[in-house]
Formats: sequence, C-alpha cells, structure tokens
Amino acid sequence: MATAKKKSTKGKKRKKKKSVAGRVLLFVIEILVILLLVVVFVKYKKTSDNIVRTELKEEELEINTELDAETIEAMEDYTTVALFGTEYTGHSDTIIIVAINNESKEMKLCSVYRDTYLNMTNGDYNKANAAYASGGPQQAVAMLNSNLDLSIRDFIAIDFKAMVEMVDTIGGIDLDLSAEEAAIMNGQSAESKEDYIATLLMYTKYGTVNADELASKMDEEDRKELVNAIAEEHVSSGHILADGIQTAAYCRIRYTTGWDFKRAERQREVINKIVEKTKAQGVGKAVEVVNAVTAEKGVNTSFSDAALLDLAKKMIDYSIVDDVGFPFFKNTSDLNGSIVVPCDLQTNVDYLHDLLYDNEAYIPTNQVRKISADIIAKTGMNRKDAVEMYDSVENAKMPEETYGD
Repeated sequence: MATAKKKSTKGKKRKKKKSVAGRVLLFVIEILVILLLVVVFVKYKKTSDNIVRTELKEEELEINTELDAETIEAMEDYTTVALFGTEYTGHSDTIIIVAINNESKEMKLCSVYRDTYLNMTNGDYNKANAAYASGGPQQAVAMLNSNLDLSIRDFIAIDFKAMVEMVDTIGGIDLDLSAEEAAIMNGQSAESKEDYIATLLMYTKYGTVNADELASKMDEEDRKELVNAIAEEHVSSGHILADGIQTAAYCRIRYTTGWDFKRAERQREVINKIVEKTKAQGVGKAVEVVNAVTAEKGVNTSFSDAALLDLAKKMIDYSIVDDVGFPFFKNTSDLNGSIVVPCDLQTNVDYLHDLLYDNEAYIPTNQVRKISADIIAKTGMNRKDAVEMYDSVENAKMPEETYGD
C-alpha cells in the first residue's frame, strides 16, 4: 500500500463543470454508446459476427497491487471501460475512460489527451497514443492502469474509417470552415504539408497512404481518376456540406491556435452533429450507420457477446453527468515533439479518482508518485507550471495540500 499521507481534502477538489455541449466528447464515444447498442438489440447477431475480438491478458494489465482497500472498493462500484479511436498510423487518436455507476447508470467520461507524456509501462516515456501503436489495446489499457492507478479490464476500439462511413451514411454534416482550416485540410498550409483529404481518400479507398507506391501500381487513366477524386474532395472556406472524407480531415486538424485542445473542440462539434442528424433520421438510420461501421471489421473489443449485452443493458438509460479532459492541470513542451505535460501527475490522478469514482480519500500509490517524479525530472515542469488552456477545468485551482514523502 502507499505510504504517503494525504492532508485534509477540504477545499481541495475542483468545482466540477457540468458540460453544456460535451467538453471532450470525441468522435468515438456517442456513436459507440448510442448506435452500437441499438444494433445489439435490433440486429445483434449480424453485427456481432463483424466485431473483432481481442482477449486481454489479465497478468499484463498492470493493475497496481498497491491500491488501498478504499480505492479498490470505490472502483468496484463502477464498470470502467477504455475507448480508443485508431487511425491509419496505428496510434490511438482518441483515448477515453468511461466509468459507469453500476447502481445509478450515471456515466462519467474522461478523455486522455493523445499527446499526454506518460510511462509506456516499460520504463519509456512517450505520448499516450504511442502505447496503442506499440502494443495494441493490451499495452494501451496497461498504460492507463499503470499511470492512473486504474483497474480497467475491457476496451472498445473503432477504426477512424468508421467516421467516414458514419457521415456518408447519414448524408453528410454541415461545417463552417475558416480559411486556415480549409488550407490545412487541402495540404496548402505552411504549418502542415500533408494533404489530409488525399491521405484519407487513398487509405479508405486503396488501403495505403503512400502516394508514390499507389501511383506506381496504376495506369495513366487510374492516376488521373485519383487526382480528380482528390481535387473534388478539396474544400473552400465557408459553409459546406461535408462528406465522410472531409469530416475526418476536419477532425484531424491540429496546426491552428489551440493545437490538440482545439482539435478536441472540432471533434466535439462533429460528434454532436452526427448524433443530432442520426437521431433526426430515426432508429432505422441508426441501425444502418452501425451496420456500415461494423461491415469492414472496424470495431475491436475485449467484450464477449454476453458481456456486450450486459453492458448494453446497463447503458439503456445512461446519462452523462460529467466529462472532462486529462490532465486537468497541464502545460506543453517541445520535448519528444509537442507533448502535454501533467503538472504534476499525482495531483492530476488524485483529481481523476474524485471525478470518476467520487473518491476523495484516494491516495496516489508509490508507483504513480515515482512516475510523477520521473515526468518532473524529464520535463522540468511541476505543479507550479500548470497553465489554463483549452478544455481546462472551470474554476480549478491547484491544491495547497501536498503528499508526504
């Protein structure tokens, strides 16, 4: 058990902000919660056959044996699931922790920023999204457990191509693009030379992002057709009815003011529009959307059919009561590329347990304290370096309390 003694928590915890538009609802969460579960009940067998199953090894989940009895008991009252949105690089562009109160059915969401600097479970420190690329869902879940003192045993992952299928199936969504956003999507920005639209079109249609390799396999007519298809997908600033490719490109934008935090806002905007339009078109369209998503084996999970049904039953009357981004207190650094630095980790984990499990008595384990100290040593940033940025916690103040040595 942890040896640290926590001082009084009175006045320490943040004022929780109740979300109006959903602070960090990224493009995976509402679709998985609402649409996938519709299919579970309406056309369960057909969809189940198209879901990829990955069994996680319990002994490699990095569940901390130092957790105190009160923390273990608090977490046992919840079903905690990791949700991942993956892209063609193999990285998890979206990482969301979902805690469902087994009694009240209240759901709390916490999005871990993809660039958060954490321990990859092997002593290496990197961006959080690198864990999925390195070791798949097994390492990604273990990374969350190890760094955040969690006991997650299940996950759901969805390929980014599902975004394209979702939007195309509902007939597109309305977006208002700035000149800067349009230029980045088209690969015409000084900040980013990548043509997001071309990359997404090539990968979804041909399964590769290597333009030279693809062109070498095409005759002149096919190459011309590809060039024309990309040109037709390119966007202009102003109001557009965005198709799946354009919407996915919009969600990938990061080279604007706000960087990853601003991208979270765009993704939140998109998912709200997808959900609103899907709801307006009725249950039949919702079923059609999920069938399109699962047809290409775009969903991967550790849940068995029976467990998925049980989860669905728990979430039929779910309500989202809180949703935020982690870390709450943070800064950025150019170390190892642009990273998000938790300032400091143990303080942020403390707040996380209060948020997800209403556990004000949580004490960070020695393991979390060591990782926190390592991050401070590697980045030179501690809790005094925290600054307020996009998706920060409303009225949050760094606590005066400290943890004993």
